[in-house]
Amino acid sequence: MNAKITSRFMPGVTAPESGRLVWWDTELHAFGRAVPTVGEYRQEYLAEVAARKKEPQRDRYVLVSKTPTRWSNIPLDQITVSMVQRRFDEYAKSFPIACNRWLASLSAMLQSAWRKSPVSENPASKVGKRPDGAPRTRVLCDDEMTRLLAVVDALRPHDPALRRVIIETGSCVRGFT
Repeated sequence: MNAKITSRFMPGVTAPESGRLVWWDTELHAFGRAVPTVGEYRQEYLAEVAARKKEPQRDRYVLVSKTPTRWSNIPLDQITVSMVQRRFDEYAKSFPIACNRWLASLSAMLQSAWRKSPVSENPASKVGKRPDGAPRTRVLCDDEMTRLLAVVDALRPHDPALRRVIIETGSCVRGFT
């Protein structure tokens, strides 16, 4: 049953495992044969992302360069939670924050595949993300503080409350460079 389909919906065709209708729109794959590989589906998914997002470069970069190349030939339904967790942990050793972006992009791709029915679950959704990094603290040097106070005085010379709020909260005033 390897036939091109012309519409996104094939009435009466269901995935045997889930009973859900098939929405796979590039080529109808018979269940029991190989589901699209990660590489095949990634190309289709990135084309969808490029049409939908204003800046799809981050997704392309993360999914192409940070996903192991050996995954390209693995069918989507053979990607396991342990494979995703292992790659996530490897990536987190070098890039503890960027690994969350990779996991989010991979999860979005697998979620898209799940919605179209080539896979029965999204293994990336079962991997916990790392906590975001601690916010950076920044202290103004003397020169920056002098320039900030000069701008505040130029805007509102008689408002000491504004001066205190800006200094205590670290707020930025437009026009201050």
